[in-house]
Amino acid sequence: MQKTTTHNDIPTPRENPEETKVREAKLDSLYSNLPTSLLATLLNAGIFTVALWPVSNRNLLILWLSLNLIIVLFRLATYNRFKKAETPIANWGFWNRTFHLGLLFSGLVWGTGAGYFFPPSSFLYQAFIFVILGGMTVGSMAVNVATPTGFYTYSALLTFPVSLRCALQGTTIHFAIAGMVLVFYCFTFIVSKRMHSMMDSSIRLRYKNIGLISHLVHEQKKSSQLVVSLEKEIHERATIEENLRQSEYQFRTLTETTSSGIFIIQNERILYINNAGEKIIGYSKDQLKTISFLKLVHPDHRDMVRKRAVSRMSGDESVPSRYEFKLLGKYNKSIWVDYTGTSMQYNGKPALLGTVVDITQRKAAQNKLQELATTDSLTGLNNRRSFRDQAKACITQAKRYNRPLSLILLDVDRFKAINDTYGHDVGDKVLRRLAHLCGNNMRSIDVVGRIGGEEFAMLMPETALEQAKVVAERLRTSVANHEFSLDLDTKEVLGLTISLGVAELANGENLDDLLKAADHALYQAKKLGRDRVEVSFRPASQKNAVADG
Repeated sequence: MQKTTTHNDIPTPRENPEETKVREAKLDSLYSNLPTSLLATLLNAGIFTVALWPVSNRNLLILWLSLNLIIVLFRLATYNRFKKAETPIANWGFWNRTFHLGLLFSGLVWGTGAGYFFPPSSFLYQAFIFVILGGMTVGSMAVNVATPTGFYTYSALLTFPVSLRCALQGTTIHFAIAGMVLVFYCFTFIVSKRMHSMMDSSIRLRYKNIGLISHLVHEQKKSSQLVVSLEKEIHERATIEENLRQSEYQFRTLTETTSSGIFIIQNERILYINNAGEKIIGYSKDQLKTISFLKLVHPDHRDMVRKRAVSRMSGDESVPSRYEFKLLGKYNKSIWVDYTGTSMQYNGKPALLGTVVDITQRKAAQNKLQELATTDSLTGLNNRRSFRDQAKACITQAKRYNRPLSLILLDVDRFKAINDTYGHDVGDKVLRRLAHLCGNNMRSIDVVGRIGGEEFAMLMPETALEQAKVVAERLRTSVANHEFSLDLDTKEVLGLTISLGVAELANGENLDDLLKAADHALYQAKKLGRDRVEVSFRPASQKNAVADG
C-alpha cells in the first residue's frame, strides 16, 4: 500500500518502491510519445489553416496557427528539459503538471478555433472540421493512455465547442451530428479508461514480479551448479571403492561443509547422512538409523522413488539420476527436495549415494507465480486466460464423446453506477461477493471465471441448454434476493441485479463461437430490461446430440 501524504503527488521517501516505479513508467510513457503528438498537432494545424483559408478570416487564422506553434514550441522545450533531467521522478509533480498544462492549452486553442471558424454555410467544411477533430481525439487517446484525466479534459475541450456551434445551427441534421459527437466522446472515454486500466495492470505486474523472478532464477542457477559439482565429485569417488575407504576423512570433511544433504543408503537403511541432511529432514543421525528411508518419502512419491532406486542399483542408466520429490520430515513436515543419486559399492555391496537440496521455498514461489498467472486477484476465480484454457479442454472432451456442454455469461446491471455512487472499494466488494454466489451455485466440474470488469462466465460440461437455463435463473434469483452489505457500522445494504445469456455448444463450433452466442443472448437480456435470463436458440440440427446414460 502506498504510504504518502503529499498534496502535490511528489513521491516521498516513505512511498512504496513499486508505486514509484509505476509513476516513473507512466511519466516516461507520456513524454516519450510527446514528439510524435506535437508533430501530428502541427501538421493538422497546417492542414486546418489551408483548408479553411478560402472561407475564414485569414488574419485570425494566422493568429490561431501562431498560437498553436507557440504551444508546440513550449511543449517541445519541456520535452527536451525532461530528457536531460537525471532523475525526473524526484520532481514528478512538476513534470506531470507541466505536461497537463500544455495539453490543456492545446485543447483550448483547438476547441475554440474549431468552434469559431465553424462555417455555417458549408456542410463540406463542417464535415472536414469534425473529421480532423475526431482523428486528433483518437490519436490523443493512444499517446496519452497513461493520463486518462488529461485525455478526458483535452478531448472535451476539443469536441464540446464545435458540437455546441453545430447544434446552434438549429437543423435536424446538425442536432444529429452534435449528438453523434457526444456519443463518440463517451465511447472514447470508455475505451481510454480500459486502455489505462490495462496499461496500469501491466506495469504493476511487471514491477511486482520482476524481483521475485530474478531471485528464483539466480537461486536455481546456484543450486544447479552446486548439485552438478557435487554429483561429479561423488561419482568419481563412487567408482573407486578402495580410494573411497582410504579417503573417508576427506569425504566426511567435504560433506559436512556443504549446504546440501548427502547420504548413503543400503537395503533401505541410511548408513550415513551429513549435518546438512539432518537439518533438512529434522531427525538426528541416531534416529535415522532406525527409520527406513522410504518411510521418509512422502506417500505420493514413494512408489516412484522405490522403482527408480531399484533400477539405478541394478545398473539401469536410463533412469534419471536427478529429479524432485517430497520428503516427510519430523512432525510430518513436507519438504520438497532436488535429488541427485548414483549407484556405488559400499563394503562390497550395492548402495546409493545421493544428495538433496531443500527447494521447498522455491516450489512455494513457483506455485505462487502459477496462481498469479491463472487467478483473478480480486475475486479468486479463474482469470480470462485460465478460463479460456480450461474451457477449450472441456469443449474438446465434449466433442470427443458427443456430450452436451453449455455456457452462461453474466453481467452486473448498472455496475458503473455502483462505482460512481459508492466508490470502487464497494464495487470490488460487490464483485467478490458475486463471485462467491456464483461458486455456490456451480458444481465442482463447472469452470467459473471473471473474463471482464463485471462480466463472469460459467462453462457447464454435461449440461444441455434447458438445464443451464434453470441454473442461470436460480443464480439470477439468488443475486436479486441477496442483500449486499456496504458498511458494517451503518448496516446499509445494496440491491443488485444481473443479466445472463445462455448458449449450448453446437456441432462444428469452438469456444469463440460459443462465447459469441452467449454474448448475443446476454445483449438481448440487457435490451429487454435487464434482470433476466435469455438463451441462444439455434436450429436443432446444429446442436450436439445428447447420448443417453
